[in-house]
Amino acid sequence: MLRPHLPVKSVLLIEDDALTRDGLTLALESAGYAIRQAGDGQQGLRALRTLPLPDLILLDMMMPVMDGWEFLKARPEEVPGASDIPVIVFSAAYEVAPRRRNR
Repeated sequence: MLRPHLPVKSVLLIEDDALTRDGLTLALESAGYAIRQAGDGQQGLRALRTLPLPDLILLDMMMPVMDGWEFLKARPEEVPGASDIPVIVFSAAYEVAPRRRNR
């Protein structure tokens, strides 16, 4: 039986740890997703400026340079249409990442 062709879904993976990023990329690509990687929030914003926009963002919250909270705040201001992209946040930190205020 032939299966209908489904469009490849794209994911922007923003994670600073290279081993975690590569492992998630391998798992998602083997499931049929197209992956773009970024090592921090600033790289993530640059990746969003490169069309087409992804279907989903996987976002680490604890990163150097620009963390997940800062990325979420900057995303709609920096990239029109990016605020409509669903975001799944994650962290390998033992404790919950505190929300940074007054930045």
